Amino acid sequence: MKIGERRPAAGRGQYERLIALLIILIALVYAGSRIWRELGKLATTDPVAYVQTYLSAPELPTLTINMAFTESENLLGQRASALSDGVYLASETDFQPATIEFREPDGQIQEIPVRLRLRQGPAVNLGQGEKWPIDVRTRNGEFLYGMRRFTFQDPAENNWLNQWAFTRSLEQAGLLTSRTYFANLVLNGQPQGIYAIQEGFGEEIMTSQGRVPGVIVEFDADRLWEIIRYYEGNGGAALADPFLNLTMADYRSFEVDAFRDSSLLRDPELAAQRSQAIGLLRSLQEGKVDARDVFDVDKYGAFLALVDLWAATDALSLVNLRFYYNPDSGKLEPIGFNGNPLQENSRISASNLFDDLEIQRSYLESAQSVSRPEFIDQLQAQIDPELRELQRALSVEQNVEPPWDLLRERQRQMERSLNPIRPIFAYLGPPSSDFIQVDVANVFGLPIEITGFNIGGTTFLEVNPGWIQEKDPNLLLDDDAGRIILSPQSMPALSYLRFHIPLVEIERLNSELVGLSDIEVSVTTRLIGRDDVQLTPAQSGYPPSLLPSGEGLSGDNSHE
Repeated sequence: MKIGERRPAAGRGQYERLIALLIILIALVYAGSRIWRELGKLATTDPVAYVQTYLSAPELPTLTINMAFTESENLLGQRASALSDGVYLASETDFQPATIEFREPDGQIQEIPVRLRLRQGPAVNLGQGEKWPIDVRTRNGEFLYGMRRFTFQDPAENNWLNQWAFTRSLEQAGLLTSRTYFANLVLNGQPQGIYAIQEGFGEEIMTSQGRVPGVIVEFDADRLWEIIRYYEGNGGAALADPFLNLTMADYRSFEVDAFRDSSLLRDPELAAQRSQAIGLLRSLQEGKVDARDVFDVDKYGAFLALVDLWAATDALSLVNLRFYYNPDSGKLEPIGFNGNPLQENSRISASNLFDDLEIQRSYLESAQSVSRPEFIDQLQAQIDPELRELQRALSVEQNVEPPWDLLRERQRQMERSLNPIRPIFAYLGPPSSDFIQVDVANVFGLPIEITGFNIGGTTFLEVNPGWIQEKDPNLLLDDDAGRIILSPQSMPALSYLRFHIPLVEIERLNSELVGLSDIEVSVTTRLIGRDDVQLTPAQSGYPPSLLPSGEGLSGDNSHE
């Protein structure tokens, strides 16, 4: 190179990359088990940009678990048992004493006594280098982040930051939820990486969110885990057994229980609440009461709408779903727990609405609210600053995208559900000198309100209950406001509601339509709680259903 000649810019960039690489390698020496994960990121990331992100990211707190040798061996024994059986069945005697050391914001080092065990459930994340799920209870009345019960688990189980954001949206709606935190975890001197801290079900989950301390009930999953162990850890085979009637959504498949808290045994009032709460769910299982008599309708409907928006359907699995018995209302309120939000494009099931008109109404009203664009705008404005800080903190291990774009797409999907295309079948009957016959069947998964009939494209007739020929109790839902609401129907059976629209009513509004040979008739419908109206044309000349003999059901049902 000649004197005074400048080095090419590319060469300078290579030096910067080498320096950056050295910085990362030095940093990774102190990162323990995370080194290979970070090197994998480096292979696909610009090193200079990555170092800038790594060094500027906010630091998560570090929690250090210290266990004696014997207790550590016992924990390893639990892991071996879980891997052998495919599932871990836990008991109170499995808890092992330990301590958790952490630094307070003022720099003081604190240590609290705890007891811990593996989390009950499927044997997941128990391999070498994986993040074992650990169930923790504090001792001596100590707290960690205001909690005495919590779980350390892999953040990927709940789709990282999305569970935290889902939790915040539930809080904003005034719904109970298990809180989520993040921390670097060290176990007996060995760094384990970033863990999610999921709040357990104790008194704090109620008091921290403005509820009177009371009873929390759950569907007992012990039978599920025992069956999976019997099937040698093959959960798919257990769920596929046609005679077990074992599903994560059927509330009749699980026994009901309350969290075993010693205070329940000492306090007669809490013991009475426990009996009442379990009795409510048992009555629902046995079909003795409607869902509206068991759940706080408004809170349950709002919970379902947010679960639907966030695709957090794991929160509705009976393994995760818990309820707080509110002693003031005498009803159960849902508690948001592991939802795995936005992991898949899933939707809630119609079975979650219990075929209960009040539950369905509440869900539809809440779904309409959360599907409006301003809902996401307001939520983003409220939690985005904190979310961005956590995003940067988690970026040292996982690049996490904010949920807003996905949520807005979910809103569009929900809006389409709330404004369905042709939610009914409608057919015209044979001509008559006195009336127009229209047969209507609901083929949608939610109740449909029939509001009226559009005649000839120019005249609207508001529906009159007196025009119904046979009021089938299986088709019509009771409504205090006098509305005609068709219930959803189980397929493949399909039943029709028959209307006779008097011609004198049409003549009263538009005499020019009377006497026409072919009058176009459309049925106007809407979902309960919605203002949007759907228009479905009634087909004419459609062949009737047949009896086994091959004859029509009746002469007046012919559409010729």
